Amino acid sequence: MRPAALPLLCLVAALASSPIARADTLVVLNKAADTATLLDLASGRERATIPVGAGPHEAAVSPDGRWALVANYGRPGAPGNSLSLVDVAAARVVATHRLGRYDRPHGIAWHGDTAWVTAEGQRALVGWSARTGEQLAVLPTDQAGSHMVALHPDGSRAYVSNLGDDSVTVFDLLADKRVGTWKTGDGAEGIAVSPDGRELWVGHRDAGDVAVFDAASGKELARLPAAGFPIRVTITPDGSRVLVSCAEAGLVRVYDRAARRHLADIRFDREAKDAEGRLFGDRFGKSPLPIGIVVPPTGNRAYVALASADAVAEVDLGDYRVRRWLPTGKEPDGMAWSPVVVSDTANVVELDVASARAAFEAGALSAESLASAYLERIAAIDRAGPRLNSVIGLNPAALDEARARDAERRAGKVRGPLHGIPVLLKDNIDVAGLVNSAGSLALAGHRPADDAFLVARLRDAGAVVLGKTNLSEWANFRSSHSSSGWSSRGGQTRNPYALDRNPCGSSSGTGAAIAASLATVGVGTETDGSILCPSAVNGLVGLKPTVGLVSRDGIIPISASQDTAGPMARTVADAAALLQVLAAHHPADPAAAARPPVDYLAALDARALAGKRIGVLRQAMGRHPALDAATETALEALRKAGAEVVDVTVPTWGQWGQAEFEVLLHEFKAGLNDYLRGSRAPVASLEALIAWNEAHADVAMPFFGQDLLLQAQAKPGLDDKAYLEARDTARRLARDEGLLAVLDGEKLDALVAPTTGPAWPTDHVLGDHFVSAGYGMAAVAGTPSLTVPMGEASGLPLGLAFLGRPYSEAQLLALGYAFEQATHARRPPGFAPAASSR
Repeated sequence: MRPAALPLLCLVAALASSPIARADTLVVLNKAADTATLLDLASGRERATIPVGAGPHEAAVSPDGRWALVANYGRPGAPGNSLSLVDVAAARVVATHRLGRYDRPHGIAWHGDTAWVTAEGQRALVGWSARTGEQLAVLPTDQAGSHMVALHPDGSRAYVSNLGDDSVTVFDLLADKRVGTWKTGDGAEGIAVSPDGRELWVGHRDAGDVAVFDAASGKELARLPAAGFPIRVTITPDGSRVLVSCAEAGLVRVYDRAARRHLADIRFDREAKDAEGRLFGDRFGKSPLPIGIVVPPTGNRAYVALASADAVAEVDLGDYRVRRWLPTGKEPDGMAWSPVVVSDTANVVELDVASARAAFEAGALSAESLASAYLERIAAIDRAGPRLNSVIGLNPAALDEARARDAERRAGKVRGPLHGIPVLLKDNIDVAGLVNSAGSLALAGHRPADDAFLVARLRDAGAVVLGKTNLSEWANFRSSHSSSGWSSRGGQTRNPYALDRNPCGSSSGTGAAIAASLATVGVGTETDGSILCPSAVNGLVGLKPTVGLVSRDGIIPISASQDTAGPMARTVADAAALLQVLAAHHPADPAAAARPPVDYLAALDARALAGKRIGVLRQAMGRHPALDAATETALEALRKAGAEVVDVTVPTWGQWGQAEFEVLLHEFKAGLNDYLRGSRAPVASLEALIAWNEAHADVAMPFFGQDLLLQAQAKPGLDDKAYLEARDTARRLARDEGLLAVLDGEKLDALVAPTTGPAWPTDHVLGDHFVSAGYGMAAVAGTPSLTVPMGEASGLPLGLAFLGRPYSEAQLLALGYAFEQATHARRPPGFAPAASSR
């Protein structure tokens, strides 16, 4: 069987990779945190902790140690059903493969170029090619609970423990066939083959014993008593001893393999921590719950994962005493040893601003190496690999800017909180010397002479402008039949969670790029949903500020009433750090108001939801079952965090739509004409743009036309009575009689709603397919809104929108931060070819 290959990268990349430094690294899977911690065994310190997938259980390392394959089994409320391929040296996930809904991958073993994975739901052993990423074989066990797998040292046979049927299934891997099934004992789970290939040791967690079998015939050779709940079996590299983790007893039992007798018990002076969110909960009381065991090739040390104590114990196998406690995440489970050291070069995947700043200050990272790493990742992921097509242009001076920031740091000058941080900007924001096109080929040669005000702010804070991102052409104000994320200059941006799905817009490129870790943070712009929607469907935090809080100077406009720029980031803290720089009074912006500076980072509080009264906009629900289910889960998380959650109704809900559209048509024409003339663009007016598009229709309009441009061009000026009435009506219905009336009338701190539905398949024939939008009221009202990841549907991210009063950004960020810390709903993208079927 040869279904679709693993998306993105596979081990063929190793053939061309540079030499890797050798050392000892322990890959520890933190089941309740959905992460992998990479521990440097020489120093005992953590080199990196990276998100991998829901409920990671087991890992196996390639023969050269460069790659670790992680089985994400899942946990209560968070199905895993995926495999993550980790580049150990780079400390990053380079590929994720989503399995079927009920596959539940668990055990993993690696031999040569093939990784073998048990799939409990399929009752099968699945083989994956490390060179091509292809699924090579599906070998049925026909037994319930196919759990762990062990390979014969020569790779000729595989042994799968079947927890539900108390058996071991044996496969001939050379012939891809099942040899037989041996009944071994109640609750067969832990399994190991001796280094000489002669013996198979099986732990039976229900029977409470360990049995030894002839690995060729299945004949039982011995059965030894174990302590409570023997769950994993490991044989030392020299074959002399067998280590069995006994979870309920809280110890590891050691056996003499040759004599088949009990040698010693390794006990741990650690008790279980808070059991909330753990797989076994309080089932084993105060036991530290030893599970995974790894013995590196030297054979003089063993490493034991204590799942309920959140620690790994380093044990001396000479005297069986614990020598060190090593840091992990919550509920460490499976582990794997690698001879590869994590590189000191930048690991940019999911890197946040605070971690980058700490690395800068410690001298472990430079702005140049960070920018270089992002540029390499853009080349590997955006230009090649899954080809996200999210970055429309790079700043040729980016590395020079980064080197200058490094020189300033060495000289003791740090400009601000973003010193050395690479930023991507939407391609409707002026950057001196770079093309600013709004995605239109008509402006492909347009290079503004000056930075936009917000870009100058970023530079003053020390940020490095990495490049510009693609967008829905003219910020999705060209045609009513458009495809979000498509522009004539940049083509179609793809959603990194499922490449056939749409990234939403109009800040499509920023959304996809930041989700895929192509920069630390990004800047988008919004008129109505253009920050919140792409943030939500790309698993990001996105903030649309109060209109006027962030200057619109140097931004190609749609609406003076609604336009704003804002941060798009992977965490609420990063969004706050970016807003800290973007927010500034600019007298040239007519919407700006002089206000005291706000420390948005200081406002973040994981307890901010306690005692708050939150209104639920159910008028934005009822359009998608999975979206509604995720929203209900999010609402329950708000309650558990101490918020009072009440249903509210907006009496003017949706009534502002026609008036808003009238305002946008008028303001687009006036604003665009002013921008084009003022920036000396290649086309000097909306009328000239329409003519250019008509003359170049084959490249400018291959999929949809320009009906919105034509409607805007037909509108009179901003002194038109119909415009003035529409502007007042839209603002009154959305703001005064809508959002503010409900907030004040119900004495609420904020409103929440699902931000939008899951990403739809990109369709250049029929255009976009929105099923829900919870952000429109705040967009028309000119008030702030924030989206935070809340869950997923078929592997596609979903966001929860927080809506507040004017200039309540600090409060919304605090509420969003508390929700984020309570749920940790964001998952990094896996670049799947399509959405999963679940």
